[in-house]
Amino acid sequence: MRKLIGTLDKLPPLFSSIKRLSLPGERDKALQRHMKISELSKEAGVAPSAIRYYVALGLLPPPNKVGLNLQLYDEAHLARLRQIRRLKEKKGLSLAEIAKVFDKDKLATSSEPSTPRRGEGPDRKAADSAGPDEKSGEAQENRERILILDMAIKLFSEKGFENTRISDITDRLRMGKSTFYLYFKNKRELFMECIDRLTVTVVPKESWDEIRSEHDYVRKQKKRATAFLRAFPGYRGILNEIRGAIGGSDPVMARKAIEAFRVMTRPLLKDLRRAIADGVIQIKHDEALIAYLQLVLAEAFGYWQMIDPRYSLEEGLEVLLDIMQQGLFPTPPAQESTSRRKAVSADIEDSTGTKTRLGEITFNGSELLMGRLGDSEVEVDTSKLVSAGFREVEGHLRAEIATTQGEVLEIEVDGEVLLSGLAPFGSIRIPLKRVRSISFGGG
Repeated sequence: MRKLIGTLDKLPPLFSSIKRLSLPGERDKALQRHMKISELSKEAGVAPSAIRYYVALGLLPPPNKVGLNLQLYDEAHLARLRQIRRLKEKKGLSLAEIAKVFDKDKLATSSEPSTPRRGEGPDRKAADSAGPDEKSGEAQENRERILILDMAIKLFSEKGFENTRISDITDRLRMGKSTFYLYFKNKRELFMECIDRLTVTVVPKESWDEIRSEHDYVRKQKKRATAFLRAFPGYRGILNEIRGAIGGSDPVMARKAIEAFRVMTRPLLKDLRRAIADGVIQIKHDEALIAYLQLVLAEAFGYWQMIDPRYSLEEGLEVLLDIMQQGLFPTPPAQESTSRRKAVSADIEDSTGTKTRLGEITFNGSELLMGRLGDSEVEVDTSKLVSAGFREVEGHLRAEIATTQGEVLEIEVDGEVLLSGLAPFGSIRIPLKRVRSISFGGG
C-alpha cells in the first residue's frame, strides 16, 4: 500500500485531484475510493440519469473533474445517495423535502463540497464545463425519464395503478423494459415520482408566465383555473389514485400523497394571503382550507363537464368565480357600496350585429369593468358610462369608452370576461371578445 501511495504522489498535477480524498472524519487515513458514474450507480442502486438529476437539483455535489472528460465520484457521493434513497423510500419525502432536510442538516465536510441550490454554485459550473457529448447524453436521459413519467401518468389515469403494467408503459413508448429499469426500480417507485411530476404539471408550464404576470386576484385565479381545467382530462384518474393513497395501507405512499396536495394548493394559498394582505378580500376561515376548497371546486367542475358537457369552460369559470366572490369570501366594503348602486341597463351589439336590450349589466358578476390603462389597472364604474366599443389590436382586446362627463379613453380588457344581463326573455351571457358595442342608459 505504501508503495502504491508513493507512486500516486509522484503523478503529474493533472491527476492530483485523485491522489488523496479523505473519508469524513478520517482525513489522513487510506486513500478514498473513486468511481465512475456506472460504478456509483451499481453500488448505490440508483440509475445514472437519477444521479445526474440530483446533481442538477443540488441534492448531490458535482463529481470531481479530472482532465477534459473524466468525472469521478467518491464515498461522500455514495453516502449522500444512500441517504437520499433512505429519505425517499423509508420516510416518503419528496425531492423538495429532502432538499430542506439537507439545508437544515449540513452534512458537508472539508472533503465534501457544500450542496448548492439549483442553478447556483459548483453544480452549475460543472454542468457548464461538461463536454457536448456528455450534455447531449444527459439531455437524452432526462427526456426519456420524463417520457416515462408522462406516459405513466396518462395510463394510471386511464387504467388505474393496479391495472397498469410496466409493459403497458414501455409498449406505448416503443421502449424496451431494460430502458425502463435504468430509471426506475419498480412500478411503486415510478408512481412515487409521478406524484412529484404531477404537482408541477397540473397547471401546464406554458401557462406559468401568463399567470405569474397577472396581478389582479380574480383574473389570476381565472387564468389558473382555465389552465388546470384544460389539462384536467389527462390526469383526473391519477388524482383519484393519489387521494386513495392517503387512506391506503402504505404509510410512505400516504405521506407522499398528502404532501402532493399541499404542494398543489401552495400557489392558491400564496395568492390568497397576498390578496388578504392587500385588502382585496376578507375571510374568517382557515386560509389553507379555503385554498384546498378552491382546488376541489375546480376539480369538481372538471368532472361535471364529463357528466353534462352542455356547460362550457367559460360558464363553469363564471360559476366558480361567483362562488369565490360571494360564497367563500365576505363582500369587501368597496364592493358593498357597488352592490347598492342602481342597476345598469344597456343595448348590446354582438359581433354578428345582433342587438339586445339588457338590464342589470355585470362583468364577471361585478358592475365594474376591469381593465388596464398603460401600466395601471382601472375599475370603470359603468353607471358613469355612455358607451363602450370593442376591437382587437395585435391580439389584445381594446375598449374605447365614453363617460357621462364627455371624456373618451381607451383601455385594454380581458376578452374572456363574461358580460351578463337580463333580457325580456331570460338571462344572457356573452364574452367581451364577442361584443361589438355597448350603449348604456336607462334602468
